[in-house]
Amino acid sequence: MSFSNEVKNELCSVAIKKNCCKKAFVLGALMSADISENKVILSVNNESHLKNLSELIKQVYRTDVALRHIKKGFCVNTELSFSSTSAFDFVTRCRDFDDTSENYNTLKKNLKCLSCAGVFLRGAVCTSSSISDPKKSYGFEIYTHDAGRAAFLKRIMNESDIDPGIVRRKSGYGLYLKSGSAIEDILTVCGAVQTVFAFYNSQIERDIRNNENRATNCVAKNISKSVNASARQQLAIQRLISGGLFSEMPEELRVTATLRCENPEMSLSELAALHSPPISKSGLNHRLERIIKEAEKSGLI
Repeated sequence: MSFSNEVKNELCSVAIKKNCCKKAFVLGALMSADISENKVILSVNNESHLKNLSELIKQVYRTDVALRHIKKGFCVNTELSFSSTSAFDFVTRCRDFDDTSENYNTLKKNLKCLSCAGVFLRGAVCTSSSISDPKKSYGFEIYTHDAGRAAFLKRIMNESDIDPGIVRRKSGYGLYLKSGSAIEDILTVCGAVQTVFAFYNSQIERDIRNNENRATNCVAKNISKSVNASARQQLAIQRLISGGLFSEMPEELRVTATLRCENPEMSLSELAALHSPPISKSGLNHRLERIIKEAEKSGLI
């Protein structure tokens, strides 16, 4: 089984409870859909995702789903098609999207709750992504047919502090990530927590294998840096609490501060995954920096 399919299997095992999130998952899948005569057509190459997506489409749009198996070389993809005016219109609007705040906010209204954006990205990743085995290389790409949907996806990812590049392909566009930390971030936001840990371990193994001495020194330096950073973060939090300023901070900062105090030895990736919904490592780092600045501004550290 390919690494991409392992990731998709894990993502498909994550339960989606809210109706708005179920719709968000399907909308994410539509980032790579074709449309024709009021029909929406998707190509799926993962059995778990096929079953999951078919059921969610039936629930969200109250419509039947037709399946057709298509052989491409040694691979067999399944073409999934259904009729829905609202799904058809959403694909059309995304296809014609130009990157303005007004247009973006209009489309973003389809993502109702705080978890919807991550589930939306999960739907896109499950449907049309390719992910390299980190033991061999760092590579991640989501495919879409047109520049409009590529731009809309990029904006959604940017809100989670993930900034993909966009490349023109023969029949569409690809949003790609090439750094291990950026790939960890997108997998965390999508909910593939176990894969993130496996990915992180694979990164370490690969780096050590390529250059053992450099990797060993790097790990030691990062551990020392992480320990020092964690200690400073905890000092800032404790001073804010004792100074009576903790309760005045925004809720998301208080949640992050509490998790950091409860898990002082955790890495940023592990700590980010504990949030509900999970946040990216860079997003977590930004919150921790804001906490330290709050303490500095008040003259507490």
